[in-house]
Amino acid sequence: MVRKMRMIRKKEVTPMLAIVEPARTDTSDIPTLREISPKYAALCDRRDKLQEERGTVAALVDRYVNDLYSLLRGSGKISSDAAHADRIAAIAAGNVSATAGATQAETASELRDRQSKARQQLEDIDAALLLLQDQIMRERFAASALIREIIRPRHEHLVAVMCGAMTTLHEAVTEYDKFAATCNGEQIAWSSLEPMFARFIGGVRRNDSKIAEYLRSAAKHGFISESEIPAELR
Repeated sequence: MVRKMRMIRKKEVTPMLAIVEPARTDTSDIPTLREISPKYAALCDRRDKLQEERGTVAALVDRYVNDLYSLLRGSGKISSDAAHADRIAAIAAGNVSATAGATQAETASELRDRQSKARQQLEDIDAALLLLQDQIMRERFAASALIREIIRPRHEHLVAVMCGAMTTLHEAVTEYDKFAATCNGEQIAWSSLEPMFARFIGGVRRNDSKIAEYLRSAAKHGFISESEIPAELR
């Protein structure tokens, strides 16, 4: 019995896939969509600016609602931005500019008209944002296609690293299970050693384990060959 246990200790694990160390590189060298596509960057900048402008117009709508409510309650004196019409026109042109104006009293009819125009401007901006988002999406896919060719070698390397590590883990768990089976078969009370079964990977001899599924998927997509998968996991 002692001789058998020594053989277990000395047996070395030989993985079918060699472990390849992952490159310890900074992912900052992966190009961004903005770097690859100036058009994508310009569209995103325009979208961001429109979203800011939308906030400005939405605030005007809220203000007109509050001012109209205040007027109808009989305050008679409410502040207004005399330049708001110019601001909305500037928003439509994509060039918001501040114009100084005097504070004046407005009638309910004037406020309703201002509110209606601001709401229309808000709807126009929302429609423009939807259009921009569609353009951004198309350009994102086009730019991503260029980036994919740049990052493909690293991606393939990292998948190979994981496959090698999983195969090694599978072999190590197989050896551990053999060790445990021998101890249990000899009725050795070894639970005080705190057994560490790797149940989370599934049965080591079953081809439906998580490791088996991952390795078969990697082979299916050409990252490794099927022959590199342990026979019991194919």
